[in-house]
Amino acid sequence: MVSPRLIVVQGATASGKSELALQLAEALGAEIIGADSRQVVEGMVIGTAAPSVDEKARIPHHMIGCWKPGDEVSAGRWLRTVEDLLEGRPDQPFVVVGGTALWVRLLLQGAISVEPIPAEIRAEVAALDETTLREQLKKVDPQAFASIHPNDRYRLERALGHFKASGKALGAKRAEHDWGEPRYPSVRLALMPPRDWLHDRIECRAAAMFGEGLVEEAVGLRARYGKVRPLDAIGYRQALAVADGTLDEGTAIALTARDTRRYARNQETWLRKEPVTAITVTDGEGRLERAQEILQAAS
Repeated sequence: MVSPRLIVVQGATASGKSELALQLAEALGAEIIGADSRQVVEGMVIGTAAPSVDEKARIPHHMIGCWKPGDEVSAGRWLRTVEDLLEGRPDQPFVVVGGTALWVRLLLQGAISVEPIPAEIRAEVAALDETTLREQLKKVDPQAFASIHPNDRYRLERALGHFKASGKALGAKRAEHDWGEPRYPSVRLALMPPRDWLHDRIECRAAAMFGEGLVEEAVGLRARYGKVRPLDAIGYRQALAVADGTLDEGTAIALTARDTRRYARNQETWLRKEPVTAITVTDGEGRLERAQEILQAAS
């Protein structure tokens, strides 16, 4: 397959990925492909820091706000769509940017074949309470349990359902998977700023999201689509709690920042195991210069 060169920009949430991706895309005549499991959902704008209308006018964006909140959001669906895009435009350079690291790995190194989970097993697992779900998964698949955020019920259910259906631990299957040779020529950049700087950004972003109308956005999505799975995401569940009167806004902001810090830590842990070139610079222009140096050296 003839494929374009891919520039991949990864990093923890709030690390500045989107800004660098825009700068690189403008400098290289590239378009942007989003690799974020929440930014693909239509209407989830404020709580995911999705690209603005102006930013999308500057550079064409793909895989942003493209699926309805009630639609299936899966790595396989995203991967198939992106592969079709790359195959259909072999001469177009792209910058791939987003915080869903598994999606990037699958794009660059191939997918794991996972058997479908029968409906009766899905229903059995879905009926478990949070504590039982986690305890059962930790017992049968400790690797998957350790790699999944405790609030990510969808992935917890999927891992336990996979074990119940196949008798095989999904975490072990992933660990043993031979990712093979790279599928596309690429350069992988990872923003790894100092921890204190990142935490300050996360706290400012959490407050800004609520100030910009996250509660109203979350309520509007729930009113239109019901309590769909994407509304369990960090920020959205706290915003709905404010709307329902079970949290005050100050507490909701603090919890959003706390959970985002934990998620960012998980993202950084994953990236340290990946073949990426780290950029620790925090200044926007400095990041761009460093990225261009890395690209020049790789060409």
